[in-house]
Amino acid sequence: MISLNRRSFLKLSSLVGGGLMFFKPTAKAGLYTPHVEKPKGSIKYYPNICSFCSTACDIVVRTRVDGKFKKPIKIDGNKNSTLNRGKICARGQSGIRTVYNPDRITHPLIRVEGSKRGEWKFRKATWKEAYDYIAKKVKEHNIQPHEFSIFAGQRACAYERLGSFAFLASIGSPNMIGSPMQQCVMAEHAGTNVTVGTMTSHDEILVDMDNAKLMMTIGSNAAIAGISVSRAVRFTKGKENGLELIAVDPRQSELAAKADMWVPIKPGTDLPFIMAIIRGVIKEEGYEEEFLRRHTNAPFLLVEDNGMPKALGQNTNPNQLPFAEKYYVYDEISEKIVEVEGFANDNLKKNPKIKPALFAPKGLTYKGKPVKTAFDYLWEEVKNATPKWAAEICDIPEKQIEEIIDKFSRIRPATVYLGWLDGRYETTVQSRKAAAILNAMVGGVDKKGGWIYTPEMREGIEKFYEAYEAGKLKNPMSLTMATAMGPGLLGMIGKLEGMMYNDKFPMWRGWTHFSRAYFEYRKQKGEKGIPFSLFTNAGFQEAVEGKLSWNGQPYKMKMAYIYSTNPLKDYYGYKTWEKTFTNPNLKLVVVTEILPSDMAKFADIILPDKTYLEKASEIMPDGPNPDMVIRKRFPSVSQVGETKGGGEIFTIISKAMGGSYQTAAGMISSFTGWKFGELAKEFKKAWKGEKDLYEAVGDVALKEVGKKLGMSAEQLKGALEKNGVLKLKDHKELMEEAGMPYKLPVPTFSGRIEIYSTLFAHFNYLYGYDEHWHPVLKYIPIEYRKGAKQEFKPKDNEFFFAFGKTPQHTYLTTADNPVLMAITERYQSENFGFWINPKSAKKLGIKEGDKIEVENTVSGQKVKSFAHITELVRPDTVYTMSDFGVENKLLTYASGKGVDLGKLIPYRLGPVTASAMSCQFTVKIRKI
Repeated sequence: MISLNRRSFLKLSSLVGGGLMFFKPTAKAGLYTPHVEKPKGSIKYYPNICSFCSTACDIVVRTRVDGKFKKPIKIDGNKNSTLNRGKICARGQSGIRTVYNPDRITHPLIRVEGSKRGEWKFRKATWKEAYDYIAKKVKEHNIQPHEFSIFAGQRACAYERLGSFAFLASIGSPNMIGSPMQQCVMAEHAGTNVTVGTMTSHDEILVDMDNAKLMMTIGSNAAIAGISVSRAVRFTKGKENGLELIAVDPRQSELAAKADMWVPIKPGTDLPFIMAIIRGVIKEEGYEEEFLRRHTNAPFLLVEDNGMPKALGQNTNPNQLPFAEKYYVYDEISEKIVEVEGFANDNLKKNPKIKPALFAPKGLTYKGKPVKTAFDYLWEEVKNATPKWAAEICDIPEKQIEEIIDKFSRIRPATVYLGWLDGRYETTVQSRKAAAILNAMVGGVDKKGGWIYTPEMREGIEKFYEAYEAGKLKNPMSLTMATAMGPGLLGMIGKLEGMMYNDKFPMWRGWTHFSRAYFEYRKQKGEKGIPFSLFTNAGFQEAVEGKLSWNGQPYKMKMAYIYSTNPLKDYYGYKTWEKTFTNPNLKLVVVTEILPSDMAKFADIILPDKTYLEKASEIMPDGPNPDMVIRKRFPSVSQVGETKGGGEIFTIISKAMGGSYQTAAGMISSFTGWKFGELAKEFKKAWKGEKDLYEAVGDVALKEVGKKLGMSAEQLKGALEKNGVLKLKDHKELMEEAGMPYKLPVPTFSGRIEIYSTLFAHFNYLYGYDEHWHPVLKYIPIEYRKGAKQEFKPKDNEFFFAFGKTPQHTYLTTADNPVLMAITERYQSENFGFWINPKSAKKLGIKEGDKIEVENTVSGQKVKSFAHITELVRPDTVYTMSDFGVENKLLTYASGKGVDLGKLIPYRLGPVTASAMSCQFTVKIRKI
């Protein structure tokens, strides 16, 4: 075990990590050995992009270069970056230890014949053997494109999207599973995205904490103190500028410890809490009236349609995207119902002399039917959500809620900050929608101190709107494709309904994503589909089991490729996934990994991945940065072993399956607008193994982007290699020139901020009405377990359950990093145990460190752990960290530590996004 006694590295409550100095390795040095002796050569600095979390900080790697050999010495934040502002956290600085981790997989591994999935029995192989093995299995089992799925994890999602889509297109498979999309992203996407057209969880819209005067965080400890450096530096600056923080969290988390007000809310009650605040702000008239009248659809007139509100003008055709030609508002000046444009940023665009009403006159009718505004409907839903009502449900003081209402009614700029990994309850989508509505009510959209859109959103919506206004999108196919290539919500639904779920899409050859076939299967059983389900795993097990069909043909899943993810842990219900990956119907399981994960044990063949420090990249936007910045990753260290990057592995698998580089080039050309010929030329080299796929994409990008900037490819590459980033425009200029929704629409289907979701209304016609996708807002009392309704209060040894992440880890991604684990073990109680309040522990006779058994009252699953007694959690709630619980003993630093939540949380599919509802149960604690 590595000892850090010589130096105090990090405190759990630290927001931004300091300099991590490397120390001498222990006897088990393994791949560390090249770093013991001082090498020859000169120092060079290579810009790179940290890959340890979705923040993707800009970094610089100080490297000693001796001929062709590159040996990294130190990682620092890039001082040219306006994203992370020259700072990095402990994880970012520990990246070198992942490159030279002695546990690392450095050669292809093929399962020993006769061994079973789940056993670590592999033999070393060459890359030619690996290719031949995959090609043989594909041919032997006649694996068709639609019988293949890729589980694409964090690296594919945050850094390698173009390559992932190119790969799928080359094969002709619609089956991408964005692991763990429905747990970490989709639940946040849905509620927030339908309101503002994008999301806050991974910051396609960024909270301007530097300038906010009031901020309330809900479910977002990890998003700031987790730690995410780009958010942490903004938060720190905001506090310096007088930011007042309200932290809503059942635990006094690292962030709550820095709050001006901690609201220790009862788990699962975010929705009634936010509804009470919305009610109070409306009652106090503390909302931004002019903004709501002009730039939201709050004035849209709605009518009852089979028990649900429907906007006048709503496109009700379930087979079309929900764009409408026109909507209707009540004009307070003419006292008449008037038309407004179907897609626009301003309700006054067509007629600047009207004054859209937020509240309709009583008795207003349209064609004989009573109508109300969307804001009327919102008020109807929240009017009974008094502070007293919410206080009783949330088990917090009524005065706290009243104080928060007062602050949001008075203080500007005010904002709400939402975190990630929030697929915890069936109500998450409505909770997130409520928070986004509150943020809109106080005018916190694309304004100083509010939510700020990224340059990619502005550029994307400007391009879409120009085509829309010019009449180029009147053809349904043109509209569908433009929407699919559009930003934010438009692009997401365009890809979902126009591509992945569309069996007419040419590349899929008459098939569709297996999830759509699964929804048809559910329909036959009298169950609804899952509407907001882009890249989910819903139906994968059923496809493996042979239960699905499409157009009368069996829809079987025969091959799975797992890249940079761990479904056994990410999707919960360990036994469910163990059963799936050992099913003989699944003829081939390919895993690409850096380290021997628990998922890798279930592979037939393991293909070793490079770390981010060994990789190049295409030109990329600067992550969640409101400034317009481009950047590029340059290999900063010499390759370790016989590893290959994800792009190289994509082309190997594609060739083994008979994939086409031309099809891949066509897909990327349609996404980017880059010349097909140039892409095809470079992709041909990639498919021949002459260059990495991302290098191929990067070379075309240098030419195409260089042209726009008036630079040659060589000049642009030189600038990026020197500085790492290239700032093109400041966010203040962007907000002035292309403010959303002030000068441009937002990426919703009406172009406005939506109090009434035109998309959720569309889902009602496509899947049937369900309160979970109510188009305005709906209070849904949850049930923690049978008989335990929303007002339930646990007794005896029963508790609510909550989990989070430790600041120095990115879930399981960094669990086997020796530096980070050494830090973690200095705080074993906090990181590996279950947090229990002293009052509750005393009643159960439990003391610090006592061994305990934790049982899920819904599924019966049990795990063993130990108790950490602390007042920093509610007495009715237990809490644990989610970053641990790996079992493969080849993971020297991580194995056997902490709790595997996959063995406590059951496999379930939530009603809107297929999220696991990962905290909607109670647990019982027993001392053992």
